[in-house]
Amino acid sequence: MFYIILTICGSILSTFLFTYFFHLINNWYDFYIPVLIFVGSWIVFTILSYLLFALFCMFFKKVEKGKFPEKYSSFGAWVVRNSAWFYMFSTGYFYKIKGKEKIPHDRRYMIVSNHVGANDPIIYMAGMPGEKVGWICKNEIMEYPFVGRLLNSVLFLPLERDNLRQEVKVIKKAQEYLNNDMCSIGIYPEGTRNKTKETLLPFKAGAFKIATATKCPVVVSCITYNYPHGTKHKPLIKIATINILRVIEPSEYESLDTNALSDMVKEEIRNFLTAKK
Repeated sequence: MFYIILTICGSILSTFLFTYFFHLINNWYDFYIPVLIFVGSWIVFTILSYLLFALFCMFFKKVEKGKFPEKYSSFGAWVVRNSAWFYMFSTGYFYKIKGKEKIPHDRRYMIVSNHVGANDPIIYMAGMPGEKVGWICKNEIMEYPFVGRLLNSVLFLPLERDNLRQEVKVIKKAQEYLNNDMCSIGIYPEGTRNKTKETLLPFKAGAFKIATATKCPVVVSCITYNYPHGTKHKPLIKIATINILRVIEPSEYESLDTNALSDMVKEEIRNFLTAKK
């Protein structure tokens, strides 16, 4: 909300000050002038907000390639949330979350979601304030200027696709975060965005070793949008919904292997998406 308030209030105040002190409205047809000033101020304060974002990111250390962050930053979480809200606000995205009361706030958990768009992680970061969740993400994201530093501060774990040795390291690190009560873990078991017409891509069962090894609850969630996934023509106002479907307790999957647990979660998400059609 910080960037949003800065942009809105700054634009309104600038418009008022310029109009009042420079006596820009002398006739009824001069009312277009404040409109132009407001638009210009909005652009300026939007740029300023992104510059502030870059400045905030410089406060965080860059983690060397092949290593993982070791400490969760509350300030980093504040920057992440406000940056996510501002990005959504400036690009026409709005969100709502259903079933949030199902999340076990008294324990660390692993949250699982389908993956349909590049903005999915941003929606979850904005829609779950107060939840310490480190997401497993593709390695390329951590190489983006400024963004990598920020995501390291909230224990995001970069994953190199098709690198089995590194995948094992990431899974072990995620287990360590859970066991040491550092944060909960978020995963996209499809492994990549679903750009097909299929309801879901095949799940990678190996990621569920995080849950079976730590005996943590598995929060099954599903993200949907007010437009079909994969479409190139999105509406001006885009609404994302985070649906918390259910929580699978350790006692429910203790006799299952990772493949069976993966199938259980996939079925939950598939049934929900099929019912939505």
